[in-house]
Amino acid sequence: MDISSNTTLLTLLSGALERTSDGYARLDAKGCIRAANPALSERFGYAQDDLIGLKMTELFVDHEQAHTERALTEQVFSAPYDRTHAYTLTALRKDGTRFAAEIRFAGADAPSGVSQWLVQDISDHLELNRLRISDERYKSSQTFANIGTWDWVVDTDKLHWSEAVAPMFGLPPGTQPSYALFCQAVHPDDRQHVRENEIACELHNQKHDVEYRVVWPDGTVRWLRETGNLLRNENGAIERMIGVVRDITEQKETEQRYQHLAYHDPLTGLPNRGLFEQRLELALQRASRSGGATALIFVDLGKFKAINDTFGHIVGDKVLIEIGERLKTAVRLTDTVARIGGDEFVVVMEGVHDQGEVRNFGHKLIQILTQPMTIDGHEHTIGVSMGASLSADTVPGKTPDIADLIHRADMAMYAAKAEDGNRFKLAEDV
Repeated sequence: MDISSNTTLLTLLSGALERTSDGYARLDAKGCIRAANPALSERFGYAQDDLIGLKMTELFVDHEQAHTERALTEQVFSAPYDRTHAYTLTALRKDGTRFAAEIRFAGADAPSGVSQWLVQDISDHLELNRLRISDERYKSSQTFANIGTWDWVVDTDKLHWSEAVAPMFGLPPGTQPSYALFCQAVHPDDRQHVRENEIACELHNQKHDVEYRVVWPDGTVRWLRETGNLLRNENGAIERMIGVVRDITEQKETEQRYQHLAYHDPLTGLPNRGLFEQRLELALQRASRSGGATALIFVDLGKFKAINDTFGHIVGDKVLIEIGERLKTAVRLTDTVARIGGDEFVVVMEGVHDQGEVRNFGHKLIQILTQPMTIDGHEHTIGVSMGASLSADTVPGKTPDIADLIHRADMAMYAAKAEDGNRFKLAEDV
């Protein structure tokens, strides 16, 4: 190649270095800058002439964290040079600010010790990567925590939600959301409640906080809790509502289990004494308003102790369970059956017309409960003593005293027990 060709090539290379966005530096054998392009000057905030003579390592601060004798920057810019790897170093501008830089070896002249380097500002790249990782972590955290975000343009069909929300509605990922789709998914019995909460939020500027059920396309029912706030424009007009939604099905199921245990007999699943008294009070209030009567029937099992002592508590428990099932089958849906003691049950009858109706029902219960039952290959028969009281026995128009109603039914039951055989007694007969 002749001299003119070399000159032309150098001119092209020089022009390319002048225009490239990557910083370029040529260092002497001592690591001092002997040439720099405009991009390097711009990156570090120096005039090109001011860069000349500076040691390249002075433009980086990684040595501040170095614990070895040779700082990372010194290792990068000292022979023998690594021709295969790019290094990420912390660069220091003239004004003291810092940025992430990627350093690449671009060649060297062994006899003279001259080396060439490319410097690229990768701050934006690292920030984008950090945001990407942060976004991925955020989405993952939403999925693992069963939490999603939503954004609704109030009183329109425009709705946006995060990726974690669609599965909460039993919908495939990527489903295009809309307010109509949301309303359709909400359980029919909860739609009015949800809408009333939205309206109250808009009218009274209160926080949106509502729990509701959703019905999946396959019929599965799940519980969700939704919270949110209103966003207004500069004129104070409501524009959007944003918030979060999370699946609370497991929490609801746990609450329901604890609530059931608190108010139900663990053996038979029937209401316990606490729930029985609540049901009785409500029944009496309804009777007082409607003018009807409420009957309370106490049921005591005979021969149960003998079964328990002879066949053991496991068989005894099965007898109690069977009695509970028979009682539930015999009463109406509006009535209540409860277990209030070891072998004591009660029935609350609502909408009773007269004493004759209660007597007929009591004798019917005796026939049902005294039918033989087969448990673990053995046939068992129990006896039954019943006592009943009616709310109509008290002052008309006044809610009866619960304690008095219970006392009179209890006394009637003991009167029935005092007689031989399966007996039913009304309080007025005692």
